[in-house]
Amino acid sequence: PKHGRKPISWGELVDLAAAGKLEKRSHNIRRSIGTPSVASPNNATPPGFELVSTYNDDQYWPSTPRLVGSRTTSDVHFVYSDKPTLGANPRYGYLVYDPVAASWTPFPGQGCTVQASDGEGWYANMDVLPNGMVVMTGIDDAQFGTNNLDNHTIYQTAQHSCFWGTGTVIPQSKYNLGFFDPTHQTQQPRVEVQEWMGDTIVHMIVIEEQPTELGLGDLAVNPLEYFRKFGPTDDNGADLWEGPVVLDSVNRSSGRQFINTGSITASRVSPKVAVAYTHYHQEAFNHIATHGSAQARYDVEIYRQENDSIGDPGLWSGPINTTNYSRVVASQTAFIDAQSLYDSEGFLHIVWTAGNTVDNVYDDPDYFWGDFSNGIWHWTDRTGQISKVYDANWGLEFNTQVCGFGDPGVGYVGQVSIGECDGNLYVIFSQYLDALGSDDFLANDGIDDCTSVGDRGFSANGEIEMVVSSTLDGSLWDAARNITKTFTAGCDSLLGTGGQCEAEHEASIARYGTDVSGAFTWPGTEYLDMTPPGDPPYAGNFSINAVFLEDHMPGPGFRDTTQYNGLTLNPLRWVRLACVDPVTAPQIRILPDNAGYPDHVDHGFDTTITVTITNDGNTALNILGIIIEEDTQTGVQWLDTANVPASVPAGASNTATFGIVINKNGAINNPGTLVALTGRVRIVSDAPSPKDTVNFEITNFIVGPVQPVVNDTVSTGMIALAVTSNGEMGDVGVGGANLDFTASGQDCDSTADIYLFDGSPLMIQAVTLNPGDSVLNLGTNLYVGGFGPSYAFKPVADRQLSNHFVGPDGSDAFFTGTYVNWDSSIAVEQTYYAPTTAGNDDFVVVETRFFPIDGADHSNLMLGDVIDWDVPADSNAINVSGIAGKTVYIQGVDSVNANVPGCVPYKSRFAANGFLGMYTSSEFNADNCANTRDPWGMYAANNADENQLAPNAAVDSAHVWGEAEAKTGQWTVPDTNDLRAYTTYQHGFTLAATETLTVYTALTSVYNGTATDVEDNIRNACAWYQTNLRPGCAVCSCCQGSTGNVNNDPGDITDVADLTALIDNLFISFTPLVCPEEGNINGDPGNVVDVADLTALIDHLFISFAPTAPCQ
Repeated sequence: PKHGRKPISWGELVDLAAAGKLEKRSHNIRRSIGTPSVASPNNATPPGFELVSTYNDDQYWPSTPRLVGSRTTSDVHFVYSDKPTLGANPRYGYLVYDPVAASWTPFPGQGCTVQASDGEGWYANMDVLPNGMVVMTGIDDAQFGTNNLDNHTIYQTAQHSCFWGTGTVIPQSKYNLGFFDPTHQTQQPRVEVQEWMGDTIVHMIVIEEQPTELGLGDLAVNPLEYFRKFGPTDDNGADLWEGPVVLDSVNRSSGRQFINTGSITASRVSPKVAVAYTHYHQEAFNHIATHGSAQARYDVEIYRQENDSIGDPGLWSGPINTTNYSRVVASQTAFIDAQSLYDSEGFLHIVWTAGNTVDNVYDDPDYFWGDFSNGIWHWTDRTGQISKVYDANWGLEFNTQVCGFGDPGVGYVGQVSIGECDGNLYVIFSQYLDALGSDDFLANDGIDDCTSVGDRGFSANGEIEMVVSSTLDGSLWDAARNITKTFTAGCDSLLGTGGQCEAEHEASIARYGTDVSGAFTWPGTEYLDMTPPGDPPYAGNFSINAVFLEDHMPGPGFRDTTQYNGLTLNPLRWVRLACVDPVTAPQIRILPDNAGYPDHVDHGFDTTITVTITNDGNTALNILGIIIEEDTQTGVQWLDTANVPASVPAGASNTATFGIVINKNGAINNPGTLVALTGRVRIVSDAPSPKDTVNFEITNFIVGPVQPVVNDTVSTGMIALAVTSNGEMGDVGVGGANLDFTASGQDCDSTADIYLFDGSPLMIQAVTLNPGDSVLNLGTNLYVGGFGPSYAFKPVADRQLSNHFVGPDGSDAFFTGTYVNWDSSIAVEQTYYAPTTAGNDDFVVVETRFFPIDGADHSNLMLGDVIDWDVPADSNAINVSGIAGKTVYIQGVDSVNANVPGCVPYKSRFAANGFLGMYTSSEFNADNCANTRDPWGMYAANNADENQLAPNAAVDSAHVWGEAEAKTGQWTVPDTNDLRAYTTYQHGFTLAATETLTVYTALTSVYNGTATDVEDNIRNACAWYQTNLRPGCAVCSCCQGSTGNVNNDPGDITDVADLTALIDNLFISFTPLVCPEEGNINGDPGNVVDVADLTALIDHLFISFAPTAPCQ
């Protein structure tokens, strides 16, 4: 079975969190932490005016509602879900600012609570009536009582007032006519006000509170209903709500977690009304049987319905597919965000988020549905065209990185909101883990902007960003500008370590901007001019209002503090954005942007990679030059380009292609070798600096017979281990195949699914260049996860290939095939044996062979292995180390909680890598029972220290060379931390041209035991090794040569001290012998140590001097 670190789907995060199945973030493929640039410094806190603070960090569910707005007057109205204390119920909240009188109602920091003190209200949203007062809707307990929430719409009774009417509800007897389950209530209502021909019409959409399963796995739906009511007050009561109109009964709901209401908009210059929402793609239903609902649940389109008659229930258009995504050619699939707006000229706009698909997506086994990569898209009936607003398709590789993700149902971007101001469209949104960096804010990238606690879900700190259209047709958009600029990687607001988190999200922009050229007085701190640095400040008269939540802990803890981190008191901030012009500039991005192992080409041939240049800017992109850089010097030119375009237009046809030629004209032609090529092609353009140049990176592109990595698993039936054909084991914490006991059902803690996180053989060679000047070459696959950096071992195709087979004693076995080091000079082959017999099912024996393949001797070698252990503990794999016999073990820790309730203490969990023996081929030829029992050394190390030292985030060759040389024998580390262990087989070793070094080790874990169990497991593993892999040889005894070294003298000397130790063992303290076999002086077949052995030892030392018995 294939293994790889599991990507996370945005729609399954809730299920994983609830089940405690989200992977911890202590490791993974490390990336450099982004740092704020000098030109665009980091904000300690985000900009904007603090309206109120609330513990409700879940102001809305998609799609984004309107939380701020104005109409007919200059007043700025705000609604929100208030929760001023941890114990308080959330309730509708309201504030208004009057810039004419420079006054607030009531006061910032306080706000109006628009419900009774014992009431409960969530997810408020609003519009402003023609009379300048507000209509607010949400869900509360007014209709059905506590904890039974339903729609409730309330009307303000006077301007600048905290007095509201009793409100109106759409009764259950009306809305349940279109529900699948008539006992359900409504959820997430959205309100929109329209004035037409003297009438005020309040439009409403609601959704059934719980999705209904379709009998098709995870596919579930919520009927979407429309209602309307005439009049600007609630005096005419609930009975005058017209409806329901069931707009669609297949509105998309992601499994059982996310309820997406959609968005409603009404024109202010015509009688038009429209609703935009998500809807399953037809192919989702067509492929349920063949591909399963886990894929189909992410196959989504954007639909709309239109009404040209102020929402007349009988005149809705019926569902219209806005996106019509193809499943034959590459296209997109929508997430659950969609917001709509009629512009000031009466044209409809819809923005949404969607991720990229590939050609024949349902037939592509490598396509991952539900990845967080996505972008923002726009459609308008001005053109009938879809345009890209913003691209956050970082690629699947980022899914497995160290950071988690921000909000349920959101990808790298989400919570989109669109408004219009002064002839342009403005879209604001939440941005998570900005791999490319926006607004020149981060000097490299923001992929690590996460809290230091938590798992791989709901841990990313968000930023609020903005893009501006060139015109009202929305076909061209400028580059994103970061509004908040708060980078707080490693934060933890709950415990206070790492500083306060700044996780801005859930923004909402007003429908329309306002002319502020009058005699207005503003607070001042709310105003934000996003003009680029160095340009003249905005001098116009328009601004548009927006709000966002400054969350001090990522994730909506309001929903569930267990799943989504804890609750903090979070400011709701107001920004009055200057309606700046779009920045006219091209943008450049290339895909693919890299090539490397396992990509390869045969000797004497070249290959061309087609690269697509995309210009997401709003003016043409000009290519100014190409720079070729060959890091790997071969004496010939091996890298070139072909057919590079001079320019790339903006807009609908914004792509062009060119070729990157590797091993040009077959320049490298040395069959029988692997040549790893590293270099890059720099594409220089007229896009704004520093993003004017993009690189196509070539890393370890192989010329020669390389093989792709094969992933497999060996299992004893009790424990399993993920293995690969390049020597990596553990598969970067894949879970369930990491020497753990969960897959077999033996463990009472289903989350304890990793003991061995990742491991690999280790090869370091000191190469002397000049006296006193040497290079330490590194070979390891630690944390490689299937990719191949320059130091990684690589499988080759012209030698033995990997194979899964039944080994001795019925063991489950895997042979890696042949893989080679950095310069193809030394080969490695491994065989993993997982015994399946009772009593031998808690270890895996590993045979490793090192041998030259270039016909040369290789000196100054360190050969060994490195393992990152994550023995389950109560605090994110925090372990201690110890010594059992001649083995360094790693142990779990109970530093906070005694254990998982009803399960075993963490301190009773152990793991180790025992050394069984080694020999060279010449030693074996002289004695086929040759077996050196002791390695050079074995030592534990603090994983964080090792990673910090390592520029490749795995192993620092110079540091480890020195540490391994000094640490002979067994060494622990005093730290209680995340640990790894090194075993050094040989150091300063010369591997002759015709020599092979064969090493046997045993990987073992203990579920509920002591260090003695570790020693027993290693002893059993050695017995299995002796019986099945070295039959006829006594290779496992601690006794070497002849008996008599009772006191375990390092020089293996037999003298009076051994007599004293034996007398003490038999008659005085009864202290067990370190090696009982050494005490069997008379060669008893049963290996019994008694008085007869004492007699034989006295005879040997003082009487006949007869030799002691040989070891058995």
